[in-house]
Order: sequence, then structure tokens, then C-alpha cells
Amino acid sequence: MPLLPSLRRLGRPGRVPARLPPEVAARLPGVTPIAWAPVRDGGWVVLSTREWVAVPADETAPPVRRGWHEVDNAQWLTESSALRVRWIDGDTQVVRLSGDDPRVPQVVRERVEASIVHHVSRDLPGGVQVRAVVRRDGDGGLTSQVSVVGTASVSPEVARIAEALEAEARSAVGLPE
Repeated sequence: MPLLPSLRRLGRPGRVPARLPPEVAARLPGVTPIAWAPVRDGGWVVLSTREWVAVPADETAPPVRRGWHEVDNAQWLTESSALRVRWIDGDTQVVRLSGDDPRVPQVVRERVEASIVHHVSRDLPGGVQVRAVVRRDGDGGLTSQVSVVGTASVSPEVARIAEALEAEARSAVGLPE
């Protein structure tokens, strides 16, 4: 399944500013934004080649930075003009955007795909899929991740398969098993 299968014109009211507002940019020293959008509930999503940054509306709260290698899955929800992001730590976030700029979902797709170096997956009975992925982080380092999709609990058999798939993915790119 593609990461963000539909990148049609978003059709939301309002326009995203051509430049990131200076008060938002000032909270992100060293970040070179390539796309951004205001969030309906306040704050901003700012995307760079290295990371996703959630900038809270509360100016005293620090921005939350997540590397592209931390995204397990992202999906554009056309009806609600929102991105649903599942992070590798299991957290799921739905971010409802304002404005009509299609760059945010497009950049999310491009950056997540760019972080993937190698992946292997195996479909198991009962609709379970095990995926092992080697990803490149923002500093160029490689890391491996395993996702089990379609089951509430992981059996010893699924855990064994996940471990073997991770070893296979790591070996394919020259990382130690």
C-alpha cells in the first residue's frame, strides 16, 4: 500500500504563507524548512529534509522534533485534510492542517521514502504482516526497525519471524546481525 496514495489538490480554505512566519522560524534555529502548514488546533507543522517538527501554539513549549526514520506509516486523510502518522514507538498522531498547500503530504511521502534503505516483509496467516526496514536517520546513520501489523499480541512464533526478518534486512545492507 503506498504511503500517501492521493496527493490531489487539497481544496481547503485559506492559503499557506509563502514564507514561514518569522515568529515560528525564530523557534527553529538551524532548521531549513521545505514545507510547512498551520495546524487547525494551533501551532505549525514544519518539515525539513532531516525531520518533522511540531511547533506548539504555546510559545513557551518547545518544538517536538521527530526524524523521518521514526515514521512507521503516514496517510493523507482527504475528507478531513489531515495527516495520520504512526510512529515506530507505536504512537499515532492525527494532524489536521489549515491552508490549501499540497506540499506537506507530498514532502512527508518523499522524506519517509527517502529514509528507507532496504525492506523485507512477510505475510502470515490471519492477516498479520511482519516488516523489517533499514532506515537512514538525519545524520546518515543506519538503523533497523521491525513492525508487526494486524495483531494485538505478538506470539513467540511471530517474534521469531520478526527477529529473522530484521537479521535478513540488516545483513542485506552490511549491518551486523
